[in-house]
Amino acid sequence: MPDVVSISIQNHVAYVKLNRAEKYNALNMEMFEAIVDAGRSVSEDPSIRAVVLHGEGKGFCSGLDIASLMAEGDIATGKGFKLFNKPEGSPANYAQLVGYVWKQVPVPVIASIHGVAYGGGLSTGSGG
Repeated sequence: MPDVVSISIQNHVAYVKLNRAEKYNALNMEMFEAIVDAGRSVSEDPSIRAVVLHGEGKGFCSGLDIASLMAEGDIATGKGFKLFNKPEGSPANYAQLVGYVWKQVPVPVIASIHGVAYGGGLSTGSGG
């Protein structure tokens, strides 16, 4: 099974790909964490001059994977949702970081949006 987010670098351009095509790249907790990690990783690489963020399959990102997230906690109270936790040293929680992390990247970030881009998917592609 491929990573839910992958990074390839060609000619100083980092291609960050969302890899849950069977779910239209819907955001589950694993995706939130991987997107944040990818943004931080490309930020730390001085050889990268630009980033292209794109989704595998028929859509960029369909937003939250509600079924997956509901299994983690109480949706009414937010208790038990790692999504609302702030990683150590972070100014934002995971739900906010998927967009915020791209604003911190010191080079241009281009969202190659196609097909579905809804809710959290649109935030991810727009940088917040």
